[in-house]
Amino acid sequence: MSYFSFILSILFFKAYQKWTQTNENIDKKLPGLTKYSPEQLFFINFGQLWCSKTTNQYAKNGILRGVHSPADFRFIIIYKSLF
Repeated sequence: MSYFSFILSILFFKAYQKWTQTNENIDKKLPGLTKYSPEQLFFINFGQLWCSKTTNQYAKNGILRGVHSPADFRFIIIYKSLF
């Protein structure tokens, strides 16, 4: 994840916070997710965009030939440093 993507995620979160102020009680929770706050659910959803499941061969090929680290590591490394 680039620094630009990180800044965008902050802007998206700020927009979400503003939206929730004008749309109260709009966030419905699915069974099994009731223990998470709306803010936590926002970042769970955001993180899901960056995480994926791949075969070992696909991951190896991406590491050897790609210019970026695997998407799940790009997300985890940036956000883990925040908390």
